[in-house]
Amino acid sequence: MPVRMGAMCWVYILGFYLYDIYTGDNAFFSGDSKLIVSVFAGASVILFLVAWWQRKNPATYHARITTTRFKVEYPGSAQWSFDVDINDIKRFEHRNTLSHAGKGIPRVGILMNDGTFHQISLNYFNGTGKWSDLIDGGAVGDMCRAIQQVRPEVNYPKTTNVRVEGLLERDYRD
Repeated sequence: MPVRMGAMCWVYILGFYLYDIYTGDNAFFSGDSKLIVSVFAGASVILFLVAWWQRKNPATYHARITTTRFKVEYPGSAQWSFDVDINDIKRFEHRNTLSHAGKGIPRVGILMNDGTFHQISLNYFNGTGKWSDLIDGGAVGDMCRAIQQVRPEVNYPKTTNVRVEGLLERDYRD
């Protein structure tokens, strides 16, 4: 995604340059035009650096599901990894926090019977990028369906479990 956005910055600069040639204004490297071109060029460099970082640090994880255990390992990040008994899983869910500053960062994971929550996404989208992921839950939906083979009562609601902070304070629902 950042590569496409960075490329579009250069398409905008090229379009601006071609417009300048077509109209004969010769304003491409003067005044505000110079600032606009510099901002778009700088933004493209930042976007290309973000894309490079994402390729260098892929958010891969390994999920292993057996008839008794659900284990998610993030290589190089033990704090995100977990190994739980399937019988202790209450449900899969989406979570978010709402406060005076707006919505928080959405999280996807499993809610345990003891109330703990284990997040299943590190920092990228948990799907293939297809519209069907919105319907069936993508990779996390596949994990839920695999666990439902052993425990059919585990579900994955399409709604988001929201905690509200502030005057109307409300915690996540059980």
